[in-house]
Order: sequence, then structure tokens, then C-alpha cells
Amino acid sequence: MISKSQLFKAVQHNVRQEILSRLDTSNEMTYSQFLDLTEGSTGKLNYHLRILGDLVEKTERGYTLSDYGLRVKLWLNTLYEVENFRGERPEVVIEPFYPMKELRTKYLLFLIAALIFSFILSLIFFIWASPIIFIVGVGTGFFIHSYCTSIIYFMDEAEIIVSKGIITRTNKVVPYRTITNIELAVGPFDRIWGMSTIKIYTAGNNFKRGAEEELIGLADGEDIRDAILERITLLNPPRFSENRSFMRILSAVKDVNQELR
Repeated sequence: MISKSQLFKAVQHNVRQEILSRLDTSNEMTYSQFLDLTEGSTGKLNYHLRILGDLVEKTERGYTLSDYGLRVKLWLNTLYEVENFRGERPEVVIEPFYPMKELRTKYLLFLIAALIFSFILSLIFFIWASPIIFIVGVGTGFFIHSYCTSIIYFMDEAEIIVSKGIITRTNKVVPYRTITNIELAVGPFDRIWGMSTIKIYTAGNNFKRGAEEELIGLADGEDIRDAILERITLLNPPRFSENRSFMRILSAVKDVNQELR
């Protein structure tokens, strides 16, 4: 049975909503009858059918709605009638998300540690430098607070947008189609506050040069990483995922391997 999180994920996209609206428990629809929803892309259609999971059932001639899928469909129809969405169904609704407040705390603690060390050195060697260190420390503290507050992350169907900056505000756009690798990093200090960082690598850079962009101070890094991977799969589905010829070859290889054992 599909879980609660899988259920809400299954009904959040307008293509999957349309598949449910077309299906019923008493009728069957062929695979080709849904291709218009994905502009002829079999990879995208396979992806959406896989996300629907137990809501649909595959038959010899096509697809039909399961009993559970019917209950979900009736629930959606009731919701639309009651709430009156005016026919507006965005493909994905993702609000802007922000770094945790603890990110500022971590950077400020690093600053305090550096200031304490600098004060100790100044008392030993350069007493006159103490006021300068204090002024620089206070200014840096305000800068850290303002900079962490300025960071905003956006995700939509095609790209990730990172907006940040104090004097000069920048909006870095990273299209999903250019992403080649994603790394979820959790440092020793991040574990204290439950934070994580997502490092995004694209075709234009490599590990030696560093990440194209980093999403720092995330409270739910694993969920955001999975959401990014989902959209990458949607835009660039594996060509062999539903290839029948490939599956037949794989099955034959497994049979031969079983006989050799």
C-alpha cells in the first residue's frame, strides 16, 4: 500500500492528476492514450506511472484505476468542488526555503573563537591592536547576520535559483538538465544543529574546481536532494528504464546465469 508521503507526491503534478481523471475501475486505457500528456515522451510517462504506484493497475491491454486509486480520485474531485481552485493547477508548488537560523549561530561562534584568539595574541604582542580587532569583529558579526538572512532558495520544474547578497544581490540559476552530480555533506559542527549542505556539480565543472552551487544550512537536506533527483529524472529519464528489448536481454542473462549455477 502506498504511504502518505507517496500519496501526496503522486497527486501534486498535473499530469498525474489528469491520468487519474481519465481512468476508472470499469474501463481500461492503453499506454498510447496517455502520451499526449507528456508530448509523446515515453520516459516522462513511465516516470509518472511509476510515481502513481498502487493508484493504478496494469492489465494485459493497458491501465485501469485501482480501488484505492478510485477513493483518491473521489477525494480530489470533492476537494476541487469545495475549494474552487478556478481551474488553476500549477505543475509543482514549492515555496521558497531558507537556511536554518543556526547557520548564523555557527558562523558567529567561529567568529567569536577567532576574536578570542586574536585578542590573546594582541595582549601578548600588540596591545594597541585590541580596539581594531573589536571594531572589525563587530562589523563582521553584522555582515554574517545580514548575509545569512539574505539567502533564499527556489525550486521549480526546470531549475534551482539561489538568491543572496547584501550590497550586490545575485540570482544564480542552475538548470536541472546541466546537473551531473549531487553531494550531501554534513560536517561535524552541522551535526550539532542537524544541518546539511547540498553541493551541486554541473557539466561545466568538476570536483577539483568545486561545486557549481551550494545550498547551505538545510534542515531537510535529504528531502531536498531527493526532490532535485526527481526533477532530474523527469527531465532526463533513463532511456533503458522501460525498454522491453533491454528487459528481455536482462532476463535472458539472468536465466543463463541461473543455469550455470
